[in-house]
Amino acid sequence: LVVMACGLVRSLRPGRGGRVDAALRPTHVQPASANAVMYSLFRRSKTREEIVKSKISAVMTEDKYGSAGSFMIHGPLASVVFDVDGTLVSSTKLAHEATNVVLQEFGYKTISKSEYGEGTKFTTPVRLAWHAGVSDEVKGHEMGRRFDDIIIDLVSRERVPLFDGILELIEKLHQEDIPMAVLSNASGGYVRRVMQVHGLEKYFKISLGADDVQRAKPAPDGLLHIMKNYIEPESSQSGRNVYIGDSISDGKAAKAAGMIGLGVGWGENKKEILVESRAFDEVFEQVDMLSDILLNSSKN
Repeated sequence: LVVMACGLVRSLRPGRGGRVDAALRPTHVQPASANAVMYSLFRRSKTREEIVKSKISAVMTEDKYGSAGSFMIHGPLASVVFDVDGTLVSSTKLAHEATNVVLQEFGYKTISKSEYGEGTKFTTPVRLAWHAGVSDEVKGHEMGRRFDDIIIDLVSRERVPLFDGILELIEKLHQEDIPMAVLSNASGGYVRRVMQVHGLEKYFKISLGADDVQRAKPAPDGLLHIMKNYIEPESSQSGRNVYIGDSISDGKAAKAAGMIGLGVGWGENKKEILVESRAFDEVFEQVDMLSDILLNSSKN
């Protein structure tokens, strides 16, 4: 920051040709006393100092939050729909272990945690078939059903914890009367079990999984179904609808549904990957920054 600040100061000095920033250039010249000249120089010096401080502050904000430091939702917030795994809860450890149990039961090799992460872009049956290296759709669905049986029974607050700050965000949105829902590419049974163990059902109009809709994400079917049947009939105001997720397919689904897509980098996919995909309108690494954006929009 010191080096950047020095660069900013140099950029504010007149160049060799005598160029001065327009904001600091006098509009006219007139005779002046020595005191007046000194006062004028003092004022200009203070102005430069303020500009430098402002630019350094902007650099620090971007360094802390990324480009999200300047992102805004234009217009009132009408609704928020959340993804589940990697967005509301941390489920990687449990899901990875359950995946390997299923693969072993069906006679396939186990996978690493990073390999599991690569497969999270798919629905559960497709993911398991992909991990097994088979293209058999029937086999994929068989493994998917077995996976759901295992993981649903194991879901608990301890094994699938909420990310820090998520409960507070949900409660604040609820206090602002913002309609909320949940849509995941996991099974509906798993999604509703997660909501149940964390006591979140009361906050959401509906909680859906991939098997509850005609086409899973990145298709917009689930989001459009939620908007048409659960959000729009009860919404008291028109405004911007937001979908929040940690996967590229979440951002694509949001765009296809005509919603604002906000990515989160605290899940399976990191911020850099989500930003490079250009699937989202903005990507956040901190829950408090996301909370500020949503809550400020809700008060517009």
